[in-house]
Amino acid sequence: MPGYDNYPESFQTCIPFLLASLIYHEQWLRKNLHSDHPIFLQRVFSGGYANSLKSFVAVGNGVDQCCGMVATGIPHHILLAERLRLLEHSIESVLKRKLVDLEEHLEAQLDHLPSKLSASLRSEFNIEEAVTLSRNDLEQMMASLRQEIISWRTVQQHEDTAEHQSTPASASAFETFTWGGRLHPVPQGFKFPVTLDVKTLWELWWYGDTLNGIRPYHHIKGFNLQDSSNLTAFCKAKKVLKKIESLARQNGCVHTAHLTEMSKVDNDRAFSVSYVKLLEYLGRTNNSAEGELSYITVYDLLGKKCM
Repeated sequence: MPGYDNYPESFQTCIPFLLASLIYHEQWLRKNLHSDHPIFLQRVFSGGYANSLKSFVAVGNGVDQCCGMVATGIPHHILLAERLRLLEHSIESVLKRKLVDLEEHLEAQLDHLPSKLSASLRSEFNIEEAVTLSRNDLEQMMASLRQEIISWRTVQQHEDTAEHQSTPASASAFETFTWGGRLHPVPQGFKFPVTLDVKTLWELWWYGDTLNGIRPYHHIKGFNLQDSSNLTAFCKAKKVLKKIESLARQNGCVHTAHLTEMSKVDNDRAFSVSYVKLLEYLGRTNNSAEGELSYITVYDLLGKKCM
């Protein structure tokens, strides 16, 4: 790097890691930052170093098997989750191998079924040549059994595929925060926002804050908030959203037990309809953008409505 020796020695040790991080995250940076952002004027990008050095950036999952580097400062529950993932993968591999072995064993046994069945009947009922078994019947039975095995395996494969596809792709965008001796969906010192409009609150409540790794706000409980002002804001927001959900159900926009079971399109449609009904309930004219009122204002209006 040009001018590398001019930096303090303590900073020189950080430069390789900073470069590696920039190179590794180049695609994300170009996708999320404006093309005129000053960072792209740095020589690592403008000089073409990112492309030439990309193959030298080693990335490991906790432990890099190539160079032996080990990540530090990782919370214990993250390490435990990784071990559980590896255990799940190992069990799945064993079960699939056992299934294949079982199928091969059944296939081998089916080939010997006619002779074994004939011998068993002769042994149990002491029949000699008076009754002969129909080979055609046995072959049809074997074909039926083979088809059942194939059908059952196909169903299992479809269920496995459906299970993987049903897992939210954005789950990895959220974090679990450890403080106070327990797990939380929000970081320590989290301040529940008090200046949100109703639409933004609805989005955060059901879809979360991926930028900061915070899960959907409906996961928040009272013990996740550290002071009374945050708890008060959270309770007000919860009351407003319960009213909107109630209006959505009354107008036939929700047909599931929980709104998380709805698609995003249906969820957004439910909000649009119920917000108009909310304005009518509060005696307000719909002369502003959808969801523009702050949830604190709506809470106060709801309080006056009940007086």
